Amino acid sequence: MPTCVKCSAVFPGWVTVAGKKRCLSARKYCLECSPFGVNNRKPLHIPPGNKTPCVECGRLWTSKPQRRTVLAGGRCSSCTTKARRIALGAKAVAYAGGCCVICGYQRCAMAFDFHHLRDKSFNVSQAIARTRSWDVIRAEIDKCVLLCACCHRELHAGVAQLPEHLVRTQAAVG
Repeated sequence: MPTCVKCSAVFPGWVTVAGKKRCLSARKYCLECSPFGVNNRKPLHIPPGNKTPCVECGRLWTSKPQRRTVLAGGRCSSCTTKARRIALGAKAVAYAGGCCVICGYQRCAMAFDFHHLRDKSFNVSQAIARTRSWDVIRAEIDKCVLLCACCHRELHAGVAQLPEHLVRTQAAVG
C-alpha cells in the first residue's frame, strides 16, 4: 500500500472514483492531499518559501529531488545548462584543434566558428546549444575546420583563403 509523501498517511492501491476502479499505486499523494482529477504541477511535499539562492546567479530556486537538481552543486537549472553548454563548446574547440587554421588565433574559445568543408548536416554551434550527444557533434566536427570569427567572415567574403593542404583535402573528399 502506498504512503503519502506529504502527510505520511497510508492509502489503498485501488479505489472506486465516480463508478470507475482506479489504480493509485503510482501516486505520491493520498486523495486528501491531492484529490483525483486535480492536476498538481508543483511538488506538494516541499514547503513554500523553502528556496535557496543559486551560487552563480543568485536567483532563488527550489531544488526538486525527483529531478535530482540537488546534485547540481547549488546551481539553478539555467546555470547548470549554461555550464554544460560552455563545457561542451570548449570540448568541441579542443577536438577541432584549438586554433584558427588560417591565422593561428587561440585565445577565446567562444570566438571560433566551424566552417564546413563538405556536406553540412547541421550547424555545430546549434547542436551544442541544443545539447546533442557528443558522438553526433564529433561526427559533424570531422567535416569542418576551425576558424576564428574574423577569418571565417573574410573567407566567405573572398578576402581570405584556406591553406593549400585543406583545399586539397576538400577536393579529394568531394
